[in-house]
Amino acid sequence: MSDFFYCRVSSNGQNLARQLEEAKKIISDPRYIFTEKASGKNFTDRKVWNSLVGTDQTIGWLKKNDTLYCSSLDRISRDYNDLKSAIQKLADMGVTLRVLDMPILNQPIDGLSQRFIADLVISIMGFVSSNERRKIRERCEAGRRAYVKAGGKFGPAPITRPTQWDAVMARVNAGEITKVEAMRSMGLRKSTFYRLLKQ
Repeated sequence: MSDFFYCRVSSNGQNLARQLEEAKKIISDPRYIFTEKASGKNFTDRKVWNSLVGTDQTIGWLKKNDTLYCSSLDRISRDYNDLKSAIQKLADMGVTLRVLDMPILNQPIDGLSQRFIADLVISIMGFVSSNERRKIRERCEAGRRAYVKAGGKFGPAPITRPTQWDAVMARVNAGEITKVEAMRSMGLRKSTFYRLLKQ
């Protein structure tokens, strides 16, 4: 019977400090605090989560009668269906889930009405989280379309050609010098030279 804590942020640029602070108040042994920097949209690339719960090919750390803590439900998943299936998997394993920002889920669930309330809360929170992800995607896509419509372009900014570009390239085209010699004469790296050729 062990206690575990799962911390997750979506990208390397985000910070786990707040979740780790919460984890250390509950878990004294750092080996039982699992951290991950991965998107919450699915479980495909969630190596740490999968090491906790196991997969079809692996046995996870969590066992029957263990307790898994997390700061909030969206740390497990931001997808409604994935969240429900993850929570069901934990229940099937006999693992107790404790969500710090949802005390209603942290009470012993020993009656049908309490189970109904817990399931309802999980469903609502999962839906809200999933809906938030969908809206973020829609806003990003609308922003991209507006940017392109206004003449914006994605990708690296154009590079200014050296002043001697036309004269040097005329010599390359006439066969007087090679492209390597042209690069050297203008002080350009290979990648920059070929980007300028494509512009």
